[in-house]
Amino acid sequence: MRHRRLLLAVPALALVFVLPTAGGPTPGARPAVAATAVQSLPSPVQSVSAEPVIAVPEAPAHLPTLDYFKPAPHGFPADLAAQSTEPIGQALRPAVKLAAYDAPGGKALAYLGSTISGVPLVVPIVDERGGWRAVLLPSVNRRIGWGPPTGWETVHLRDLLVVYRKDHTLTW
Repeated sequence: MRHRRLLLAVPALALVFVLPTAGGPTPGARPAVAATAVQSLPSPVQSVSAEPVIAVPEAPAHLPTLDYFKPAPHGFPADLAAQSTEPIGQALRPAVKLAAYDAPGGKALAYLGSTISGVPLVVPIVDERGGWRAVLLPSVNRRIGWGPPTGWETVHLRDLLVVYRKDHTLTW
């Protein structure tokens, strides 16, 4: 688990695990992401600002806070582009404890803390809809949660590590 903490300490890093699965999504099929904070840096990010902002339902206080060491609660959608090696250029950094929803304007299922084990949390953004950002949740089961339009800042990701577990290789 020590290596995971080290990766968390590098906010400009996206980590992608490529797992062999039958009938999985096509590599490179990652959805477009809206750029909001770093407009001057080159990125495959496209703006989709024409959508109306989706309202934020109130989140109950009793929800669990996510971390890297256990699965996300049931109800979060799976990452459909789990085998994609397309670089992710933006990440979300919660400014405060932030509710994670199952869909834009959907049901809050857990919280993202601003840190995990004292290290600032940064989660890659994989989609955008109506002001909401879909992020790869910090959990062991590769789930996506939706962050509301406020309560976070974007961070530019400069590096991408791709781990091919079957071949035991790592590409930077």
